[in-house]
Amino acid sequence: MKKKKLSIIVASIAIIACVGGTFAWFTATDSVTNNFIALGNEDLDDDPDDGVKVVEEFDEETAGKATPGTIVNKDAGAKNTATYDSFIRIKIEKEFKESPYGGNDINKINLSYQNTTTIKELSEGKWVDGGDGYYYYLGKVAPKETTPYLLDSVTLDNSADNTYKNCKYDVEVIAEGIQASNGAAADTWTTAPEMILDKLTSLQ
Repeated sequence: MKKKKLSIIVASIAIIACVGGTFAWFTATDSVTNNFIALGNEDLDDDPDDGVKVVEEFDEETAGKATPGTIVNKDAGAKNTATYDSFIRIKIEKEFKESPYGGNDINKINLSYQNTTTIKELSEGKWVDGGDGYYYYLGKVAPKETTPYLLDSVTLDNSADNTYKNCKYDVEVIAEGIQASNGAAADTWTTAPEMILDKLTSLQ
């Protein structure tokens, strides 16, 4: 009697295994991987935003002994260090670092510019004041190419009195570059006048 029960149980397990099992099908898969490389910077440093470099000719000797009215040569522009065409803009900031006698009016630091055009003319190959703190270069700058100089010289105003004796001040040139394609400038440089952005877009 016990043997019969055992046989019935084994048969039941076999039926359940057959019903609950899975079928093996012939299957196949395929894939293709395409490799892409984003363009970058020629110096490949650790800063992903570094695709532009300020270039200058600066008379450091004269700058170290300037008096009111002394014109100090400081030619400054920018080089495209990216591996793609770029549009470039420059901001120039003035700041008094030390002024023992209290003179600190940054309007006494006069900047002279070169290679500029007006917003009415927007001549290609020139710099234009955007009125938003930036000068925009109206041209597409190829990799390793340099813009014409924007800044020409720096002068402490003739009206600077004795309160400016022994003062130290900085003139900082800050360059920014952006890809010259796909409307990047218009999307990113939103403080620029529409006329300038339209001009840059036409130069893409």
